[in-house]
Amino acid sequence: MGLFSRIWRVIRGWLLLGVEKAEDPEIVLTEAKEAMERELAKAKESAVTAIAQRNRLRQMLADEQKQLADLEAKARAAVRAGDDELARALLVEKANHDKTVESLGTQLAAAEQSAASVKESIRALEAQVRERAAERLRLIAGWKQAQIQEQLNKALSGVSFDDHVQAFERASTKIQELQAKADARLEVGQSDLTTRLSKLQTTVVQQQADDQLQALKQEMGMLPPAEQKIEEEEVVRIIEV
Repeated sequence: MGLFSRIWRVIRGWLLLGVEKAEDPEIVLTEAKEAMERELAKAKESAVTAIAQRNRLRQMLADEQKQLADLEAKARAAVRAGDDELARALLVEKANHDKTVESLGTQLAAAEQSAASVKESIRALEAQVRERAAERLRLIAGWKQAQIQEQLNKALSGVSFDDHVQAFERASTKIQELQAKADARLEVGQSDLTTRLSKLQTTVVQQQADDQLQALKQEMGMLPPAEQKIEEEEVVRIIEV
C-alpha cells in the first residue's frame, strides 16, 4: 500500500506541476496503472505462498495428531495384552510426537494470522487499484478537457473583428451620407415642384379673375365696340359649340 501511494503521489505531482511536453499524461497514467497491477500480482503470489505454507502446516498437524491417536491406541492395546515394554516404547514415541504437535500448533497459529493479514492486505490493494483506475479515467478526462480548452484559447486569441467592425462602420457612414444627399435632393426637387405649382395656381386664379372682369364689363356695357363685338362672337361661338 505504501508503494502504491508513493507512485500515485509522484504522478499527481507531475500533473499538478505540469508534465513535460514530451510526456503524455495519459501514457504516464496508463503505465502507472499497469505497474500497480503488476505489484498487485506479485503481492497475490506472495499471499498464495503464505496461504500454501499455512495449508501445509494444517496437513502436517493433522498427520501428527493422527499418529498420536494411533500410538495411544496401540499403547492401550499393548497394555491390555500385558506387554508393558511395548506399551512403554509406544508412549515414549507418543511423547516425541506430542512435542511436534505442540510446535506445529504454534507455527500454524502464526501462519493463520499471517494468512488472514495477507488476505486483508490483498483486498485493500485491490480496492486501491480500482480507486486509482477510476481516478486515472478522471485525470485523463480532465487532461483532454484542458487540452481542448487550451486549443480554443489559442484559436480565440488570434481572432479579432476590429477590422471587420471598422469596415462595417465605414460602410454605414457612407450609406448614411448617401441617404442624406438623396433625401436632400428629393427635398429640393419637391420644393421646386411646389413653387411651380404655386405659380401655376396663381396664374390660373389671375386668368379667372381677368375673365370675370371682362364678363362684368360686358354685362355693364363698358367694353369698347370692337371688344364688345369680339365678346359677342365668342359667346355665339361657345353657344354653337
